Amino acid sequence: MPEAVGALKPSPLWGLSIAAIIALALVSGVIAVTGSVQAQRLIGEGELLYNDTARAAGILDTLPEGSDLDTELRRIRNGLEIDAVSVVSSDGSVVGSTSSTLIGLTLQGLLASSVENGRFVAVAASLRTELLVDGVVEWHPGDVLYQAVHPTRNGAVMLTYDLAELLRRRAAASRVRAHVVPLAVMSGVLMLVAAGLAVGRSRTVTVRREMTLESDFLRRQSQALQEHNNELEMARAETEAALGLAEEKNRIRSEFVLMINHELRTPLTGVVTGARLLAGANDLSSDGHQLVDDMIRDGERLESIIDQMLAVARVENRGLEVVPVEIRLTELMARLERAHRLVDFRVDPDLMIRNPALITDPTTLAQLVAGLADNALTHGATRVHVAVTQRLPDTPHLVVGSTPAHAIHVVVMDDGPGIDHEFLTRAFDKFAKSSRSSGTGLGLHFSKMMAESIFASISVHTTERGTWMAVGIPVVLASVESLREAMV
Repeated sequence: MPEAVGALKPSPLWGLSIAAIIALALVSGVIAVTGSVQAQRLIGEGELLYNDTARAAGILDTLPEGSDLDTELRRIRNGLEIDAVSVVSSDGSVVGSTSSTLIGLTLQGLLASSVENGRFVAVAASLRTELLVDGVVEWHPGDVLYQAVHPTRNGAVMLTYDLAELLRRRAAASRVRAHVVPLAVMSGVLMLVAAGLAVGRSRTVTVRREMTLESDFLRRQSQALQEHNNELEMARAETEAALGLAEEKNRIRSEFVLMINHELRTPLTGVVTGARLLAGANDLSSDGHQLVDDMIRDGERLESIIDQMLAVARVENRGLEVVPVEIRLTELMARLERAHRLVDFRVDPDLMIRNPALITDPTTLAQLVAGLADNALTHGATRVHVAVTQRLPDTPHLVVGSTPAHAIHVVVMDDGPGIDHEFLTRAFDKFAKSSRSSGTGLGLHFSKMMAESIFASISVHTTERGTWMAVGIPVVLASVESLREAMV
């Protein structure tokens, strides 16, 4: 009996083999657990900022000469999933960006020092003004944003984003590491093998069969995962191609509009000029004079429509260049009055006495106010006047943009028939026209773009007895340099 029992005991080599397999299974399990825990770890802020800026800088440094900077910045934005990607020259000024707000601004403080010294740096600050991306307000005053600067061959690249949101996306995207599942499965397989070996050699065939089945299963799973990865890669490539095609179509459309409008205006100018010369002829009949006057009036109307289309297309394609400056109310009023001499201007006496300083682009603001006045006269108003006040006359029915916390309002008032309230919600859209209006539907859309470019708002109140539109301009509470630094 003792001999039989001894015969059932495994040899020392067999025991060592089982022990080695169990140890390997434990090591694999520990590695799998460690990898799973590591997969849940959020990427550190400094590591994330440096990696993203270094990647963007590497792309910019490898661009061939003559590359379209705007297109490449959009590609970097799409690849990194970061809305605001900017290129900074060696003197610290932003020469290109996916955010129109940042273009032309000069970096200050630590960011400017990093560009000058060619070092990476990242700062966080509370935003004091709105930041626009593709004409849409992406971030509002009070939002905490990170700005990271990394040197390049010809300056630096700057990334601006809400880091908390990006970290959540990155953490969710990296929950599972590729080696965790195979190592966990391997640990389980090895434990099964060890258990099979422990029951005796008689189970060897069964254990091998189980291992074969498990191996086939893992192979099928690996193939399925590989096919899924291939499908995801193809979908990503198709999406990038579609995005590039859409951007190219948008560029071609804008260039086509500019080309067509130029081609239309050239012959139209000749027709209008000839009609004006013909109007001075003495041998025309009264009907002939009437016909020539109609030609001149219609030609001038077509010229105005073409000018509007050219202006909108030019701004959409190249952006609107503005130069915000600090200007006193009295000087600003003089510029506004020169821009539209047919309109009566009224200013709150208390404001004239205080004569506050404003931050705006006077030229763009003058064009905006004159455009609103002309739009009112075009749509049925017989009398228009402009009032400058610190408070709105009434509660607005619509506000376009964000009204500054401390603002002076330039209010354009008319006695027209008013704007239909159902149409009012889309009155500032491109080519939007009500059933009783004439024109191209571009006037208010262009006014909206000008207001956004100078960080102003447009408030609208309308009734059957008239309409007022108020442009809210920010009052300077600090120096222009401090405000520009906050904008960066």
